[in-house]
Amino acid sequence: MAVDSTSIGRIQGLAMDATGEFEARVRDLTPKGLGVIDHPDGRVVFVPGVWPGDVGLFRLT
Repeated sequence: MAVDSTSIGRIQGLAMDATGEFEARVRDLTPKGLGVIDHPDGRVVFVPGVWPGDVGLFRLT
Protein backbone atom coordinates (compact mmCIF):
# COMPACT_ATOMS: atom_id res chain seq x y z
CA MET A 1 0.00 0.00 0.00
CA ALA A 2 1.50 3.27 -1.06
CA VAL A 3 0.92 6.85 -0.11
CA ASP A 4 0.34 9.19 -3.02
CA SER A 5 1.65 12.52 -1.74
CA THR A 6 0.13 14.35 -4.71
CA SER A 7 -3.31 13.74 -3.25
CA ILE A 8 -2.64 15.69 -0.04
CA GLY A 9 -5.46 18.15 0.49
CA ARG A 10 -7.89 16.35 -1.85
CA ILE A 11 -9.58 14.25 0.80
CA GLN A 12 -13.24 15.12 0.40
CA GLY A 13 -15.29 11.92 0.23
CA LEU A 14 -13.78 8.65 1.32
CA ALA A 15 -15.44 6.55 -1.37
CA MET A 16 -13.89 3.52 -3.01
CA ASP A 17 -13.47 3.37 -6.76
CA ALA A 18 -14.02 0.36 -9.03
CA THR A 19 -10.49 -0.97 -8.33
CA GLY A 20 -11.10 -1.09 -4.60
CA GLU A 21 -8.75 1.82 -3.95
CA PHE A 22 -9.82 4.43 -1.45
CA GLU A 23 -8.37 7.71 -0.30
CA ALA A 24 -7.73 8.13 3.41
CA ARG A 25 -5.82 10.25 5.89
CA VAL A 26 -3.54 8.57 8.44
CA ARG A 27 -5.04 9.57 11.77
CA ASP A 28 -2.60 8.02 14.25
CA LEU A 29 0.23 5.54 14.79
CA THR A 30 0.02 2.30 16.76
CA PRO A 31 2.64 1.58 19.45
CA LYS A 32 4.39 -0.60 16.84
CA GLY A 33 4.56 2.29 14.34
CA LEU A 34 1.76 1.28 11.95
CA GLY A 35 -0.44 4.01 10.55
CA VAL A 36 -4.13 3.95 11.47
CA ILE A 37 -6.63 4.74 8.69
CA ASP A 38 -10.38 4.39 8.36
CA HIS A 39 -11.77 2.27 5.51
CA PRO A 40 -14.93 3.73 3.89
CA ASP A 41 -16.99 0.79 5.22
CA GLY A 42 -16.02 1.62 8.80
CA ARG A 43 -13.16 -0.83 9.36
CA VAL A 44 -9.91 0.37 10.88
CA VAL A 45 -6.85 -0.51 8.78
CA PHE A 46 -3.19 -0.56 9.86
CA VAL A 47 -0.62 0.54 7.27
CA PRO A 48 3.20 0.45 7.42
CA GLY A 49 5.46 3.25 6.20
CA VAL A 50 3.21 6.27 6.77
CA TRP A 51 3.00 9.21 9.19
CA PRO A 52 -0.01 10.84 10.86
CA GLY A 53 -1.54 13.40 8.52
CA ASP A 54 -0.40 11.62 5.34
CA VAL A 55 -3.11 11.26 2.72
CA GLY A 56 -2.98 8.59 0.07
CA LEU A 57 -4.67 5.96 -2.03
CA PHE A 58 -4.93 2.56 -0.36
CA ARG A 59 -6.19 -0.86 -1.40
CA LEU A 60 -6.75 -3.88 0.82
CA THR A 61 -4.91 -6.97 -0.42
